[in-house]
Amino acid sequence: RNEGTLRRELGIGPEIPLAGIVARLVPIKGIPAFLRAAKQVLEKFSDARFVIVGDGELREGLEKLTEELGIKKSTHFLGFRDDLENIYPDLDVLVLTSRNEGSPVSLIEGLASGCAVVSTRVGGVEDVVKDGKTGILVGRTTEEETAKNLGHVICTLLENPEKRLEFGESGKKDVLKRFGIERLVADLDGLYRRLLAEKGIL
Repeated sequence: RNEGTLRRELGIGPEIPLAGIVARLVPIKGIPAFLRAAKQVLEKFSDARFVIVGDGELREGLEKLTEELGIKKSTHFLGFRDDLENIYPDLDVLVLTSRNEGSPVSLIEGLASGCAVVSTRVGGVEDVVKDGKTGILVGRTTEEETAKNLGHVICTLLENPEKRLEFGESGKKDVLKRFGIERLVADLDGLYRRLLAEKGIL
């Protein structure tokens, strides 16, 4: 864990609540819900900061939205980054707000880094996050309702460092077991052996 790198870059200490999202800035990712949730979190944690890692066609509009919501000073658009190992360890909460999702790579990476995660319950997310055990899932309804529920859950986790730690540890253990390199190698090995056995070679 490269802890402290991102916080040094942002000029904030370890005590400052930090939530982030790692996603392409495109409509399907539902980023406005994250920004509206951030506004709600700031009502409770006025010093909280938010990072948006990724780029895309909606960036300009999203930056404008932070101004409209009055959260511009607390929100950092980091653009595309290839040093995610410096990002995840410094987040108190990793968020995903997708409207639909295949295999949520950012959640797998975040869990593997020991992040507490909060996500909308869409697509393949439930295959990755075990609700209440390795993270918290929120139903995707209207933009407003989704943002409100996300904001509430983020606040709950920010208030509860033990719970964040618990989610981080169990999430890490779970995804490394299910998505780690050893698992991949074992699955491939099993597949090849089965195919060879079917062909009578093994």
